Amino acid sequence: MFRALAALAFTLMPAWSQMIAGANLPWHAYGDLGGNSWGFRGFATDGFTAALGAGTGGIRGVRRVDNSSHAAGPGLLFRMALGSPPVPQQSGELTVNLVSHFPAGCPATANVTHFNLEGVELRAQLCIPPGGSGWPNPPVWFQFVLKSETGGEYHTLLSPPVALERAWEGSCADFTFRAASLGPGERTARFDAGRVVMAGIRLTANALAGAPVTGEYLLKNLAILTSPPIAFDFASSTLEKDLRAIGALARLAGAAVSVARVFLFVDGRSGILWGPDSTSPSLDTETVFPDLDALTDAATRAGVQILPVLFDYQWANQARVVSGVQLGGRARSIRDPARRRALLDGVVRPVLQRYGAHPSILAWQVINEPEWVTRGVPGYTPNPATRDAVELAEMRAFIRETGDAVRALTRQPASVGSARRIWLPLWRDLGLNLYAFHSYDSDSAEPFPWRRVEELHLDGPVLVGEVPTANTARRPGDYLAAARAGGYAGLLYWSCRARDSATSFAGAMADLNSRLPLADANGLLNAASYASGRPLAPEAWFTLFGANLAAETVLASQSALPETLGGVAVELTDSAGVARAARLLFVSPGQVNFLTPRNLSPGPMRVTLSRIDGGTAEIATTAAAVSPGLFAANVNGQGPAAALIARVRNGWVTATEPVFRCGATPGSCTLVPVEFREPDEVLILMLFGTGIRHQTAGALTVRIADQTLAPAYAGAQNEFAGLDQVNVELPRTLGARGRVEVSVEAGGQRSNTVTLEFR
Repeated sequence: MFRALAALAFTLMPAWSQMIAGANLPWHAYGDLGGNSWGFRGFATDGFTAALGAGTGGIRGVRRVDNSSHAAGPGLLFRMALGSPPVPQQSGELTVNLVSHFPAGCPATANVTHFNLEGVELRAQLCIPPGGSGWPNPPVWFQFVLKSETGGEYHTLLSPPVALERAWEGSCADFTFRAASLGPGERTARFDAGRVVMAGIRLTANALAGAPVTGEYLLKNLAILTSPPIAFDFASSTLEKDLRAIGALARLAGAAVSVARVFLFVDGRSGILWGPDSTSPSLDTETVFPDLDALTDAATRAGVQILPVLFDYQWANQARVVSGVQLGGRARSIRDPARRRALLDGVVRPVLQRYGAHPSILAWQVINEPEWVTRGVPGYTPNPATRDAVELAEMRAFIRETGDAVRALTRQPASVGSARRIWLPLWRDLGLNLYAFHSYDSDSAEPFPWRRVEELHLDGPVLVGEVPTANTARRPGDYLAAARAGGYAGLLYWSCRARDSATSFAGAMADLNSRLPLADANGLLNAASYASGRPLAPEAWFTLFGANLAAETVLASQSALPETLGGVAVELTDSAGVARAARLLFVSPGQVNFLTPRNLSPGPMRVTLSRIDGGTAEIATTAAAVSPGLFAANVNGQGPAAALIARVRNGWVTATEPVFRCGATPGSCTLVPVEFREPDEVLILMLFGTGIRHQTAGALTVRIADQTLAPAYAGAQNEFAGLDQVNVELPRTLGARGRVEVSVEAGGQRSNTVTLEFR
């Protein structure tokens, strides 16, 4: 399955629907991959943080589960160790950041930096293991935890403690609390219930007075009864909800493959165990592997491909320490060959070996925006106050060697994410299989729409890896159109879940939804008969009615019918999966007229209309050798025939006359009566239609009034593409019959009925 998707995503094909699309999932939405002294909000924990501070680090092994031995259904499972050596813990605290980890999937709540919980009720359900109440020793106490933020500092409220009862062991207990700045509970002086950013639970035991308390507890739900409620029920992980939202965005964009770009080790703050002097790093497998397992499992369930980014340019920022944890300061592992090998062997290799064949991983990106910490990049010089910059040759070696590891240990491509399109050639000839660049309005030197991908002269396809969805002069559909027109492999938006000035996931969804073409089989008509439910036929005209089919109204020249018109393409796919492009004559928001290709296999057929700046509409239908339809003068498939009468005497055409006349307004055409004049004059009726030319020789019949006639000719008109002509001699017995009905039949199908008038 992966190889098929990879071939689809990395083959530059003219069909826009072959592109990949999706969004970035910023690393700070969930926190760190792996643990550190801050605790971490990882994929496996569904974003919840277990405190690691002295005296409050009694919770370990947090992970979301679908089922457990405690109770049926999903929950957040964690292990308590209160009073256990070597450092006895008095409590365990489990919290979630409500702002960056809102329980609904993308988009995040717009412009929210805190929540007003003054007077709001909190509810939780906790399943308690045998011995988990602490009885008969001093009991274990349950409390809600709320944290507000003011001036960059956090302030805490703990609800009044509730002792766990022995009768609750082996079952689940419900807890409630109403938050207030001046109400019950234990608080720090500056706690403000109107500015809450974090919520959770705390379990406490006087472990010095009794035996240690251990066991696995299950948090079944945590709900904050705002309007609407903020509810963590763990039915599906928030990560999975985000990935499903990214998949929905990709489908609106009409992409064949949905992709989420995620960040892993970033600036080295977590997930890695560093040796003395930052040498001999090793992977923190106890936290990284559960996180990546949760990530890939969620991607599989959501039907989304993952593009993991191993490192970020912040890896080579000047080092700084926050709460005892080093951020950045790892440039030596890029510069020094021995340190590069140690990093690859100790950290990268275990990850690639474990996940290198996973079908939900699209590719591995070595580093994000390496140019910001690289000397020798044209037009840019890193600031030494913030960057511990490396030389271009050193960064190239780092990317090449990491890419070599990807190729050796995985079935997935190796990639790099450049900060600008013009810098992509810096990473050429390093063995990469996929290139990516980012485009923001601040890069005024880069023209938009982007130039064709071929002008980069790279040895692999190129993905547009980041474009903004807010505070940009362009709309999401504009970026999509530019990527498709430029021949790029795909487009990823910034971002799902980020809370920055470049992000409006909801805005991106709305914009792409406004461009989604809407059509169904009822709107697919034979362009002559205006009948729906008819099969497609080769070299025949069909009309598709719907909404949002095109952004503008464009009419092509009959002499040069294009495969794309006004940013619209129509593709016909048969039951064998063979896709053929239709030719277009007219596109508008409500109507598209297309000519089917010559080689059209009979049987089930799928018609796909694609907009270059949006998604696709798919219609299931069938195809057959013929699908006869006759043109009417009023272009509605009924009433006066769009036909001519040829008057023939002695084998020569003496006159050609229309059988209709039209006024100045649409739909005003009326019949011109046909008269038989001279006794030796032969009248030939010339009907015009489509879907007729591939009829079996001699098998087409013409029915006029109550007479069935064999035509002298039935086939292509030979002047206009897709136009067919049927010539039949009119018997004199039709004279003075008045208005009569006319139709043709071929291949077991009867056309629409048009009219003639005789006198």
